[in-house]
Amino acid sequence: MIKKKISIGFLLVMASIQAVTANLLHPLEPIFLQELEMPDYMFGVIFAAMALTNFLFSPFWGRLTGSLGEIKVLTFCFIGYGAGQAVFGMVSSKIGLILARMLSGIFIGGLSVSILSYIMTYSPSPEAREKNLVTYATLNAVFTPFGYLVGGYLGDWSIPATFVIQAIGLAGIGVAIGTFLKDNHEAGEKIQFVRVFKEANPIKAF
Repeated sequence: MIKKKISIGFLLVMASIQAVTANLLHPLEPIFLQELEMPDYMFGVIFAAMALTNFLFSPFWGRLTGSLGEIKVLTFCFIGYGAGQAVFGMVSSKIGLILARMLSGIFIGGLSVSILSYIMTYSPSPEAREKNLVTYATLNAVFTPFGYLVGGYLGDWSIPATFVIQAIGLAGIGVAIGTFLKDNHEAGEKIQFVRVFKEANPIKAF
């Protein structure tokens, strides 16, 4: 039986792999949209659709980590993000593309929020917390462009295969996190959905 443990190091490794995997398709999206004979403005529209749901749902995931714990939210969001990207690769209409990117954006918000929450909560000291946050930001900055590079090469081989690799890769990260990591959330705590939704209003940030 696999013994789960709290490990910021392992989470940072998974976050680095995520930075690569999540960006595999970005250099291919213009070509993908051209193949679907979409107008040029659709590239901006689908990106805005993803950013919108990312913004709207980030506070929701932040509140939900207090009810479910970071690991459950991360596992669910990685698998959901992978599913959203799979849908994105299968649709061919304007509405379908927009809805698929909105679906992915919902789960993307949960990833960044939960990773930061885990680092903030389980770093053993303020100094370690600062170091871990800097490390996370640095790894993200380094591996994100690497994802564009790898995605460009994969796209020359097969755009549909790149969709499959990304979807499986994102879901696989979620499974790995759920299998090997734990948090100190106590099982059996009730989820107060009314309170979560009430406190997850993104407009409060302004």
